[in-house]
Amino acid sequence: YAASSRWVEDASFIKLKEVSLTYNLPLNFVRKLHLKQCSVWMTAMDLWCGTKYKGLNPEIGLNKGTLTKIAVDVSATPPSAQIAFGIRASF
Repeated sequence: YAASSRWVEDASFIKLKEVSLTYNLPLNFVRKLHLKQCSVWMTAMDLWCGTKYKGLNPEIGLNKGTLTKIAVDVSATPPSAQIAFGIRASF
């Protein structure tokens, strides 16, 4: 239980956390659909993480309830990529 720097490594990272894109459809097309306004959108989350860290997830955070294990990697699974699509329309 003695403190050691043997397993300490740099967990620096850069992450593409969230990207959102929206496209407003042209008004002449929207009016043919009998709408006032229409747009399509896409949001993507947790797409990419660049790091030299050897563990699974460089975002370790704090372990709840114990001050002695702050920033200890407990091999938590990194968040999976998520993509959502949608349509917004005004009548």
